[in-house]
Order: sequence, then structure tokens, then C-alpha cells
Amino acid sequence: MLSFRTVVRRAPALALVALLLTTALGGSVPARAQSTQEDQTPPAPVVRDHRGGQGPVLREPRTNNDPNAAPALVRDHRAGDPAGIQLQAADDPAARVQILLKSIHVANDRDGWARGAGDFTLTVSFFQCAGPQPPCGSGDGGTRLVAEWKRDFSADSGDVKTLDRLMPITADVKEPSLASEDGALALYEGRSYMFQVSMFERDTHVGDHMGGIQRILEKSNYWGIGTYEREAAGELKEKIFGRDDQCAGCGGIIVGDYLVTYQILDPGLPDLKPTAIRTLGDAGDGLEEVCLAVVNQGTWTSGPFNMALFIDQAPAVNGSVNVVGLDANAPHESCFRTTLPSSGIHALDLIVDQPRAVPELNERNNQLQQSLDRGAAPPTPTPDPDPTDGATSPKPNGSPTPGPILIQAPNQGKEQGQPQADLTVSAVKVRGQVPDGKDDCKEGGNEVAVVVKNAGKGDAGSFAVRLAVDGGEAVEESVKGLEAGKEREVRFGDVKLKKGAHKLVATLDPDGAVAEANEDDNARTVTASCRDDS
Repeated sequence: MLSFRTVVRRAPALALVALLLTTALGGSVPARAQSTQEDQTPPAPVVRDHRGGQGPVLREPRTNNDPNAAPALVRDHRAGDPAGIQLQAADDPAARVQILLKSIHVANDRDGWARGAGDFTLTVSFFQCAGPQPPCGSGDGGTRLVAEWKRDFSADSGDVKTLDRLMPITADVKEPSLASEDGALALYEGRSYMFQVSMFERDTHVGDHMGGIQRILEKSNYWGIGTYEREAAGELKEKIFGRDDQCAGCGGIIVGDYLVTYQILDPGLPDLKPTAIRTLGDAGDGLEEVCLAVVNQGTWTSGPFNMALFIDQAPAVNGSVNVVGLDANAPHESCFRTTLPSSGIHALDLIVDQPRAVPELNERNNQLQQSLDRGAAPPTPTPDPDPTDGATSPKPNGSPTPGPILIQAPNQGKEQGQPQADLTVSAVKVRGQVPDGKDDCKEGGNEVAVVVKNAGKGDAGSFAVRLAVDGGEAVEESVKGLEAGKEREVRFGDVKLKKGAHKLVATLDPDGAVAEANEDDNARTVTASCRDDS
């Protein structure tokens, strides 16, 4: 005799037998469980602007004040153009976004009450479209899958599956030139993009495509930034994207079988902007002191970056300065001695992060142009007749020709040629594992370990390891030193994390105490997703 538990467990098999018998006897196949919304127009999703207000009208993000404004003309010293004037439209992103999938509300599990919970495969994708306007598949540029992730889960009708999954993390990236965990999803002028969510119900014997949502991101809609609550899934408007699951005898798409809540966000990124070039006058030895100022007006601490001064588009002597990093909303100024023209009007250019080592909210405000007016050149004096009738006057002694002056930063204590350390972050582990975006941590206290390696040929002296969560107040641990080629874990014992996705930034030697062969690899950012420990 079969128990109730056994009948429920065997229900799929019994259903298959019933299906085969019905077909063999010439009967019709029973209809699948139907949603009450099948014949209704789905309600429009509630769209909220997470930057303030509850209305459905989205205001522009910080990165684009006017969606119709022409890109700024800036001088690009990377191009090597003698004229120095380049249009940066195709070179730098117009905006960057992250997408947080908050939850899936399953209205109809497609199984009915007898067969228990539905088993689903959720696919979340981000595409670069072929042209500047929808449809996404229409245009001359070709479409590209930029990032994608999948998740299997089970749910009954009426269940809400909370995900709080941030995109992209490293595992999501399909097109590295357009996406990264540190740099988010990069959006460019003249292109449109599409965010897609689709589901496949896979625990029936024939399977069911359950449709999905597709949202276009383009400059005219401010890249779609906002919060979208309970958007009803339906037939995909552009069916060429997705649907790689195979099924035979699939049921039709039922509008509203599931509802999607998600956010398209301005990412937490730095935004480095040069603010001033200050000339302070004579510094001795025929040189002048110059100070370069920058501010991080973003919402995230930056990694190491460079500031460079150009005079009439030529690099200034000693004019390249390395900065180990800059906190959010923090200013910084570095000074050095250099040679400036003695007369005439000249162009000064300060370029911050010229190699684009730091992903930023806005890559187009990294240059400051300023004129330098030194006045007219003094008249050339007429030499007096030589009373010695051709004899050569001796030159004064002790007048050396001015040359480059090495200005040591706090982290440049070793002479050239000596072996130097190179501190790198090999990994950031949460609860003993490298985060992959799936239950990496628990709500509350977590142990975080930063794996530090000295990849250089010289030993490193004492230095600090700094850990910051979501751009908040950082904590530090001290390391007494690390031999060349060695590796060690630095542990932070009780890092408080709430439920959801979090950005963890580990920075080595933030005070520049160690002279290194490479100062640009001292930081690593990872994303960890925390579950509800209850």
C-alpha cells in the first residue's frame, strides 16, 4: 500500500503514464495549470528612481547631465597626435551600470498541486545591441553577449525567491572589454544595450519556456537607471536572444507566470577629477615648484593611479606622480620641482590616470587645461667691445647645468638597481572561500582573509593591510614584513555583513611605506553575497 508521501514522490511518473495512455487512446492532453492572468493585460511594473522620489519619471544619472549634449573635445596625449586634439566618444564609456536582481515572484509553478514545487532554471543576460536604437537585433554593429549568469531553484505557486544577486561578478563576464567586476557594465555612445531575464520550467516531462522580460538601455532613457518592481514576464519581443533549453511539446507562454523585481544602478566607483595646477615659484637650482591637485568625487575608494603634467603637450621634467589611492570625496595634492618656460604663453595639461588603470563613474573628466603666461622675453643685451682684443674671458666656476631632480615619495627609499618588493593581493577569501556570488557569507560576523604575496625580488618591510566594505570605514591589520617570493594570509576576524551583495576592497601598503617595483597592483575588489543566517 502506498503512503501519501510515496504517491507525491511518484506523481511525475504517474503523470507520464497517464499522458501516454491518453495519447494512445486518442484522447486529448489535459491542459496545464493555468495562471489567472493568462488572458489579462499584465500590470505595468512599478518603476522607482532609487536616487530619490517615488515617481515613474527617471532623472538623469550623475554621469550624463544632458543626453543630447555632444561629447567634450579633450586633448588625448595617448594618441600621439601632434595637434593633441582628439574626440573621445569611442574611447571611454559614457556610463557604467550594475544590475541587482532582487527577487522572482512565482505566480504559477506550471505543475499544479499534485506534483509539488516547480523546478526552474533562471537565466539573466546582458547584451550589447547591434545599433543605437531598438530592436536590439537590428543594426550594423552586431550583437554581443556581455555577461550572463544562471541559477536553478524550486518554488511553489505564490512563493517569492529572494536573490539579491549583483551583476556582473567575474564569473558572469563573457566580453571582458565591456564588463568586469571592478568596472561594472560599460556603456558607450551610439550603442544600445538589453537586459533580459528568462525562465525554463524543467521538472515536467516535456519542459516549459516561461517567457521573460527584456529592457533596453540607451542614452535617451538615461541608461535605464532605476528600480523596477514586479515586472510581469511574458512572450519575449525579440525571440532570437536566449531560449537555448530544448523541449518537446512545450506549453504556451502565460503572461504573468512570474514577476521580476530588479534595479539598474550607478555602480559604487571612484571618479577622479583634476582640480588645480599651482605654480609656486623658484625652488632653487633653476627649477620651480609645481603642485597638482585631484579629488575623488565618486562613491568608492580608488586604487593606485598616476598624475602627469604636460607643458605644450610635452611631458614635464619630474612631472609624473604616483598616488597609492584616494578615499571617496577626498582631495589630494602632490608637489615636485620642474623646469617651466621663462617667457611667452604656454599650455599646461594635467591628466589623471592616463593609462585608465582605475575604472571610474566618468572617464571624461580626467583632464585639466590651464594657460601659463610668463610675459615677454627680456631684450638680448648688446655685448661690450672686448678690451683684450680677442682674448677669451674666463667662464665663472661653480655654475653647473640644471638637470632633473629626483623627488622621493615616502615609498621610494631604495636606490636604483637594488631589488625591490612587489606586494600583490593574490585572493580575498570570505569564510575560507573565494566568493563566487552564491552564499559566500552569512548575515552578521564573518572571517575575511586577504592573501598577500611579495612577487618582487626584494624583501618588504612593515606595512598595513586595509579592508573596506561597501565604501565604508576601513579596518587595518599590520604586517611586520614579507620576504621575497613568500605569501601569507592576513585575517580580519569579525567583519559585519548584512544580507545581500557587498563589495570588499583589500588594499596593501596604503601609506606607501614599502618601496615597490610596481605600485599599481596593491588592491583587489571582490563581491560577496550573504544569505540570511536564520
